[in-house]
Amino acid sequence: MYIKCLVSCLAILITNVPCFGSTDYYKKNVPLSADPVIISGSDIPKMIATEIDGLRMFSYRAGVYEPIPFQVDQRNSNGDWVWDVALDQEKTFDDEDIKGKKIFDENDLLVFLSKDIGEKGVSPRKYLNSVLVMEIEVIEPATNSTGWTYLAFYDTDIPKVSQVRYMNYIPDEQRIISPIYEVVYSKDHIGVLKEMKLNGQLIMDRIKFRINAKFKLGFVKIPLNFNEEDPTGYIDGSIMGPVRILQRAVVSMRLPLGLKISDINCDHLYYPEHYEVPLLFSISSLVKKASLLLSADYIKYPFQKVHSNGDKLPLILGENSSETLQSILNMEGDWIALSGNLGSVLNMVKLPDNIEEDCTVKPYMLDDPNGKNIPENYLGSEPEVGFEIQTKPGIRKGDYNIYMFFFLSSNPFQPEMKEKAINIIKRTRKFRVINVT
Repeated sequence: MYIKCLVSCLAILITNVPCFGSTDYYKKNVPLSADPVIISGSDIPKMIATEIDGLRMFSYRAGVYEPIPFQVDQRNSNGDWVWDVALDQEKTFDDEDIKGKKIFDENDLLVFLSKDIGEKGVSPRKYLNSVLVMEIEVIEPATNSTGWTYLAFYDTDIPKVSQVRYMNYIPDEQRIISPIYEVVYSKDHIGVLKEMKLNGQLIMDRIKFRINAKFKLGFVKIPLNFNEEDPTGYIDGSIMGPVRILQRAVVSMRLPLGLKISDINCDHLYYPEHYEVPLLFSISSLVKKASLLLSADYIKYPFQKVHSNGDKLPLILGENSSETLQSILNMEGDWIALSGNLGSVLNMVKLPDNIEEDCTVKPYMLDDPNGKNIPENYLGSEPEVGFEIQTKPGIRKGDYNIYMFFFLSSNPFQPEMKEKAINIIKRTRKFRVINVT
């Protein structure tokens, strides 16, 4: 049994929206949040074969069209990413492009944020003065909210791009920076988080994974134990857009009996207010039982309360906590959040539908300032929070995607944060594209 990370993309559906008589319909009412909107080139057929350098996005606000940040993440004919920076320089070119030009293809992805959409524009073709304009209406059914943005193509007199940049990545330092959080990964252990900051304050020692499995060969049972320092590998490439950062690590791991897992692609996606870590349980016929602990180990109590939908009241951390909180809690629920004056972090896990009944998922917390958990060489879990996943007897064999989501806010936890997280995970946002003539 091993873990490998896969790319996770939002699958956004096309829908038809009725026209309302009230002019309020044309006012943006989507909440200001950094939720991503991701659209495949195949859903914007009129823009296929245009040059990416000639694409611009605008929103209509207070009677004016304003440029907004966006990016086009290219994929080659095999469906793999075309990197901005890559270990293998050949992976920075799309084999579907014309030499010297970047072309918007059917499998490329247009990415922007819901916070940047605006009202329904007036005469966009006239005021944007472009060769082609596509109106994109974004709908969030869960909140009954709507907004608009405009994708324009220019072959000459191309306007400047938006000067707003939400995300930054420093490859040499393995550092990802958003407006509210910052993460740095170890150069010695692939995928090991070295530090994490929220609003400029260091809050975390590391993100952990602990895997326990039992192989059975005849009458012989072989225990397997892995942690986040066991994999080896290298960074293959990165996409460094203004809206999101995508980084791939290629990971290998040695197993008992001379077996080895080689060259597993591990893709991480980072957005301004959340990041996604897709994982894979691989259950072979030899595995009889497996458990996975995914957690974040915090330091010096940056948060004061723990929230979960399995508990009516928030739990208190630190010196004011009860003695029962000094050990692992068997909590219930499908999300867990830490909250304090510094801000908040909410964690969720998504299992594939076909194995939801074959696994149990429970929030996990350890509040122990004197605790030590190998391979860490320092004390303290203040607290440690995450999820424990266990397989049930008779789980079907195969590869199963597990999605880990981390949502961050500069404000103390509010129920709206949970609702937004659920909407992103359930992929409720929809859109429709209209050709403006």
